Amino acid sequence: MPKVPGSRVPGRSDLIARLAKVRELSQSGSNAEALVLAKSIASEAATRGLAPSVHLEWVLAVVSDREGILEEAVRHCVNAVEMDPLDPAADNSMDIIAHHANDVLVYSAPWGARGWALFNLMAENGLASEAVQGLADEASSGGAPTSTAIFGMATRGVA
Repeated sequence: MPKVPGSRVPGRSDLIARLAKVRELSQSGSNAEALVLAKSIASEAATRGLAPSVHLEWVLAVVSDREGILEEAVRHCVNAVEMDPLDPAADNSMDIIAHHANDVLVYSAPWGARGWALFNLMAENGLASEAVQGLADEASSGGAPTSTAIFGMATRGVA
C-alpha cells in the first residue's frame, strides 16, 4: 500500500467504490438517488475526519445541478474551485452551472425567496450575468422585474 496521507484510512476503498456508484447512478439518470448517496459519503468522510475532497464537492455540484437544486450546485462548485482553482473539471462545471442558474433566474422572474437566495449567492461570487443583475437592479429600484424585462434588455445589448 502506498505511503500517502489518507491512503490508510479505514473504509477508504468503500468510500471510493460508493463514489463511483454515485457517478454511475447520475449517468443513468437516477440523480435523486445519486445525490442522497453522495451526501452520505460526504457525511461519512467528515465523520471519519477526512479532509474535504475537491472531487466529492465537484460530484455534489454536478449531481445537484442535474437534480435542479441550483443553490446547492453553485455552493458546491464554488467550494470545489476555492479548494483547487486549477481543477479543470470544477472550473468547467462552474461555467455550466452558472449558465443554468442565470437562465433559471432570467426566466423565472419575478423571484421569490429562493430566487433571491440564488441571485445573492451568484452575485457574491461574481457569477450573476448582466441580464440577471439588471433584473435585480430593476426590482431594487421599485420596479416589478419579470422575465419579459429580459427582452427589453436584449434590445439594449444587455442580454
